[in-house]
Amino acid sequence: MYWGELLNTQGTVYLGVLVCLLFLFGAFFSKSEHRWWLVSITLFGIILSWGKNLEAVNYFLFDYMPLYKKFRAPSMALVIPQLTAALLAVIFLNEFIKTKKKKYGAI
Repeated sequence: MYWGELLNTQGTVYLGVLVCLLFLFGAFFSKSEHRWWLVSITLFGIILSWGKNLEAVNYFLFDYMPLYKKFRAPSMALVIPQLTAALLAVIFLNEFIKTKKKKYGAI
C-alpha cells in the first residue's frame, strides 16, 4: 500500500476553456451516436479520480475490478476525461461546421 503525499504523481489536469465549452455543447446538442458513451466514460473517469473522497465506489472497484490495484494514484484516472472530453468536443465541432456548410453553402 502507498502512504503519504503524492509528490511525484501530482500534477494539474488542464482541458482548457474552449474544450470544456465544446464538450458541454456536444453533451447537450450533438446528434452523434457516440455522445452517450463519451459522456458516461467522462463521468466515470471523474468518479474514479475522487479516490478516498468516494470510498464506497473506489473500494468496490479496488476489490472487484481486475488490475485496478495497479494504479499508482486515483488521480491517474483523469486521463480518461481528458481524452473523451476532447474527442466529444471535436465531434461536436465537426457537426457544427457541417451544418453551417449545408445551411449557407461552401465557405
